[in-house]
Amino acid sequence: CAVEIVRAPGAGDNAIVAAAAERHAAGDRVFVVTSDRGLSERIVALGTDGRAETRSVRWLRDQLEPS
Repeated sequence: CAVEIVRAPGAGDNAIVAAAAERHAAGDRVFVVTSDRGLSERIVALGTDGRAETRSVRWLRDQLEPS
């Protein structure tokens, strides 16, 4: 399991999709944390094999809060 932070000037969504597509093509499972529906749709469209998915920002906050 690894975390990659993608920083991009300008069209950040394009850089995120490109990074996710690269990892997906390499056979990795990827998920992107976003509240942007358009970006989420683009990530899910990378494949129907269940290895490309998104999580909401709320999900990430819930993971980081102490139990």
